[in-house]
Amino acid sequence: MRDYKFRQTEWPRRKARSKTLRIVAVLLAVVALGLLGYAALQWFSQKPAAEGTPVEPRNPRVVPLAIPPKAPAESTSTAEPSTRPGQD
Repeated sequence: MRDYKFRQTEWPRRKARSKTLRIVAVLLAVVALGLLGYAALQWFSQKPAAEGTPVEPRNPRVVPLAIPPKAPAESTSTAEPSTRPGQD
């Protein structure tokens, strides 16, 4: 039921808000969540493995190789002095 005591206006009383501000706010929120997810992914991927568990390679085409133990250093008294070729 309409109230005919007051004059009806054609213009809305409240000004319509711009959608640009809402779009920018949503876009910034999506970018912030994406950056947060990327940072979390990087942090978890660089986290050291637990002790005693081998680290598996991420690429299945990579073959893990064992590093050989370091050879014991020879004593300097038995070693011949190093000379360059051409120096006598």
